Amino acid sequence: MKMDTNINDMINEVIAVCNDLGHKNKLLDNKYILNKKDCHHVLKDLIRFLRSDNKTHFPVRTQLGTSDIVDNDLIPIVEQYCLEDIPLFDKILRLLIDLTNPVILLFRQTTPTDKSELQKFIELQEFLYLYKVSFGSHKRFWSVIAKHLTRIIELEAENRQVEDGLMFERILILIRNILHIPIDGQHMKAEVHTNPHDHLLQVLHSSGIADLILYLTNDDAHQEFCFHLIEIISLMFRDQSAEFIAKSVTNCQQNEQQRSDFEKEVDRKELKELKARDINNKIKVKPNLNRFNGTYSVKNMKSISDRDMICHKTPQDLTQLSFDVNKDIKRKNRFRKPMADESANKSAIGPQVIHKSTFTVRKILYDFCVDFITNSYNLFMKTIYENLSRNLNQENDETYYLWAIQFFMEFNRTNPKSSDSLLVTQTMTVTTFHFLTTQFERYIDFLKTQKENLSLWSKRLHYALKAYRELLFSMNWFSYNKDESIRSIAKQIKKYIFYEVEYRDLLLQLIGDYNESKMTKSYLKDLIETNHIFLKMLEHYYRSNTKIVVKEKIKKSKRKKSQKKKNDSKIPPEDVWNEIISIVSEALSGSLDLPSPQENVEIRAFDSISGKKIEEQKGDVMQRIHNFLYEKRVVEAVSLYRDARSCWAGDEDNAFGSQDILPEDELISLNEILMTDFPNEPSVEEVNNDEEIEEKDIEDNESRTQIREREIEFTEVINKYCRPNVITNYCLLLRHFDSNTDETNHCILKMLHRIAFDSKMHAMLCQVSLFRTLQRILSDPIRDSSALNELKKFAKFIVMKFVGIANKNKKVFMEIFFWKNCNEAYQVEEGYTESRGTKVAKQLWTEEQEHELTVLFEEYKDKCEGDKDYIDFILEHMIDDTKTRRQVIKQLKQQGLFIPLKAKRTSTKRSKNKSENPFDELRSDEESDEDMNDNLNTNYNNEEINHHLNEYNKDDNEVNDVNSEIVKSLEDEVSEDNDDNHNRDNEEISEKRENEKMKSKDSIDIYRKIKRKRLISDSSESSSDELPVLTIDELSTTDGIKRTIDDSDDEVVVKPKNKKRHLIIDDEEDE
Repeated sequence: MKMDTNINDMINEVIAVCNDLGHKNKLLDNKYILNKKDCHHVLKDLIRFLRSDNKTHFPVRTQLGTSDIVDNDLIPIVEQYCLEDIPLFDKILRLLIDLTNPVILLFRQTTPTDKSELQKFIELQEFLYLYKVSFGSHKRFWSVIAKHLTRIIELEAENRQVEDGLMFERILILIRNILHIPIDGQHMKAEVHTNPHDHLLQVLHSSGIADLILYLTNDDAHQEFCFHLIEIISLMFRDQSAEFIAKSVTNCQQNEQQRSDFEKEVDRKELKELKARDINNKIKVKPNLNRFNGTYSVKNMKSISDRDMICHKTPQDLTQLSFDVNKDIKRKNRFRKPMADESANKSAIGPQVIHKSTFTVRKILYDFCVDFITNSYNLFMKTIYENLSRNLNQENDETYYLWAIQFFMEFNRTNPKSSDSLLVTQTMTVTTFHFLTTQFERYIDFLKTQKENLSLWSKRLHYALKAYRELLFSMNWFSYNKDESIRSIAKQIKKYIFYEVEYRDLLLQLIGDYNESKMTKSYLKDLIETNHIFLKMLEHYYRSNTKIVVKEKIKKSKRKKSQKKKNDSKIPPEDVWNEIISIVSEALSGSLDLPSPQENVEIRAFDSISGKKIEEQKGDVMQRIHNFLYEKRVVEAVSLYRDARSCWAGDEDNAFGSQDILPEDELISLNEILMTDFPNEPSVEEVNNDEEIEEKDIEDNESRTQIREREIEFTEVINKYCRPNVITNYCLLLRHFDSNTDETNHCILKMLHRIAFDSKMHAMLCQVSLFRTLQRILSDPIRDSSALNELKKFAKFIVMKFVGIANKNKKVFMEIFFWKNCNEAYQVEEGYTESRGTKVAKQLWTEEQEHELTVLFEEYKDKCEGDKDYIDFILEHMIDDTKTRRQVIKQLKQQGLFIPLKAKRTSTKRSKNKSENPFDELRSDEESDEDMNDNLNTNYNNEEINHHLNEYNKDDNEVNDVNSEIVKSLEDEVSEDNDDNHNRDNEEISEKRENEKMKSKDSIDIYRKIKRKRLISDSSESSSDELPVLTIDELSTTDGIKRTIDDSDDEVVVKPKNKKRHLIIDDEEDE
């Protein structure tokens, strides 16, 4: 109640203040009588009221709109009193800007969902519409605005005040606000070709505002207002088509009743479509003249039971009877519903819905476009791009730049009178393509992260796509120009965008990322048409040049450099001293000139600004002298040595010697410094490199990526489109074939034809949803066009291919419910045992191959000759010679046929120091301890060894079982990693395996280690000169040993500190 009282008091105060401003005198032809004494205070109060207005009910703004203060008070005051009174004009200008601000800004830039707020939103929008009507009917108001603009423009830079600049910007903002007011459909008059926006454009043209805007776009002194100007221009051409303006005005007389041939053709197509749809609707909706409403039973059509189907109303068409009529409609989540097109982007009957203004308005816009492109386009667009590059813009300003690229380049291309393509060369550059690519990436990222503003970012993404589409159309237009210089520009740009993979695969990525819940159908339509023209240009470029040279990136694994090699290559200090001893003697004797510390900073011993302690600085000096001597910089070393002695001469125990030291003692002291092994500290160059570690880490991925050039075929580009997510989006747009234009249907058909015919992937199109669309196409008797006829032929082709596949593969009737990739589509047609050469295909085992492996195993399982075991014989007699030894062993384990190998295969890469002791040939823990006894050499005391082994088996039976499972899993991981991650660094893999093993069996390893050592120590009494034996179980606990996996020979390498041994987990593949 208190709030209502405050609102009423505020409204009464606003009414009283408005009455004090003035009134119209009906006796003097409605001349406005201004209260000159209090008008300035009244305007200030109104501005203050609007700023402090309630943010929920907006009582002040509502009262001002109800009293229509703009048409009744403010516009008459400007027309009659503000031509000379600049302060009064400035206050009214500020008040008008506040009143005409977009309503959505008052509601936190979102359309309200609350009922009361939505009602207030619509009410304020109604007031704005009335304001726009008032501004469009007062020509004198705009004449006053134009005179103030002209006055500020004519001022010299040194005479222009800050107030003049503010007034200049406020005038531009007021024009922008008025043009931005939307036109509601319910306010449209009976004449379709006229609306308040067109009246406003006529007034702006007749008052000279449009000419001033053109002048400002070509004026360097007002570049700071470039974004205001381009926004005003974009709002002037709102809901207009550049092609329609260019073709409908050209070669047309000034008579408004005379229409151009292009306009007649557009109207003729729309009328034909309307008649076809009207006939189709009449066929679908037949009047039910039978007034008898009864119940019918349909013969030969069973219901869910064994009885005939019952229909409770007179059926119109028996083919339309379905059990789905009474089912509940499955509603989609509102977040998954397809995004609706805006009124300006809807594709209704075919062409995009545009506003067709009268010929007078179209002629005004046509002349404006011609003057802007001829005199201002290149310079103005360059200025905007520079400001965008320097981040001098506000949010959303780049969309007006994108709109200008699309609109004016399309106007210049479609204008029959336009013959100079150089007028738009500022945006026909590789830089523009790069800018659009970055905008695509930015908008896609925001669509994925900012879910609350999906419509906003989707609209901006559509603007970028339209600009990119027009760039491709204009580039194609440039290619057929008569001027050789223009054709060369297009050729160079084509060569670059086809060369770079980022530009070549941009549209493919956008099609794959399409999401109907986040992007509109019109966006998908423009995207598919853009991709069509891009592929046509690429195909023409390929045919004319016979080859396409492209750049691609190759990632290579980066191996760590061995630190041992660096240490091994270090020269011994004794050799260095033998080389420099004569030079040191000459320097100490005074035969060589020594630099002074004042001349060279490197030989200064004491650094007063370093902040280090004296002892630390002495150590640093010793290190530097050592480095100088090792680098054979004798003169610098002697100079630094003597400077250090002089700096710390007062110390009792001076490490650099006393002041009266002899040259022979100096020589001995320098020798001691050189021979001293200082800790490894980085040199000056290494310190500088350490400061750049972060930069190198950032560039690490780039250093691993290599760039190469190669020639590609056009079919390689088409094969990239054979993806389920791409085909799905094409089929999604094909569902709307009846509302698509013929050009859109042709673009869809061409891509599906490329996939089915050129790439031989027609099995990818065998899908139920596509078949349903093709069924509708074949049964559409109304629409008759060339594109639809081609679609019908293509539908028959796909159905024939599907029937052919079904004759060979009966499972295709289940496959049609799923989208398939290339490999799956190939298997559907050629058989599930076939593949298109992938790595996975080599690892697959068919039933025939498994049976063959079983037979060969039964035949050769007991055969062993020399170094060959039964695995080797199986590999020699297998039909498929692509199977590796590791794959055969793995498959035998899966079939439960694998027998542990009794003899160790000799490796060609064994260590030369390998012992002949059979302990060095121990297998993994998969081999039982009983098999070890058979493999021991007779040089040992077999009874003693068997005694220890039996004791070990008795005590460690449970532990051995656990460890056997661990080793088996370790082998499987090694096998899988060798196939999938062949380029992974060997040391990283070994460390990972070692850590995993240690975590799982810490307690087990300690126990097993004790037992193993006891066994080895007992056996070593009979053979003391043999090398110690290492098993798989001791790898994780033995100090000084590191396990690695060598990719070349598929074996585990045990590396002690000074020796190298090989311990094979699985038998390696024949080389």
